[in-house]
Amino acid sequence: MRKSHGRANGVDRSQCPHRLQTTLSEAQEAIVVALRRTLLLPLDDLFVVTREFVHPAVSRSGPDRCQRRHGVSDLKA
Repeated sequence: MRKSHGRANGVDRSQCPHRLQTTLSEAQEAIVVALRRTLLLPLDDLFVVTREFVHPAVSRSGPDRCQRRHGVSDLKA
């Protein structure tokens, strides 16, 4: 059987992406995180501000994923 498909050890590799495909740069993500921490904006308001002033082509899920990555997604905390 040829289940290894050319792999040396026959063990499957991780299927998650190794590089995140984001539209926001690292500097823009830092701005979004700082806005969230200082102004305590909800996601919809943060999306509007991000689209207006930081990156006009960002989707609504972009700031949400950014917040989750940096650990600022919960306003209660």
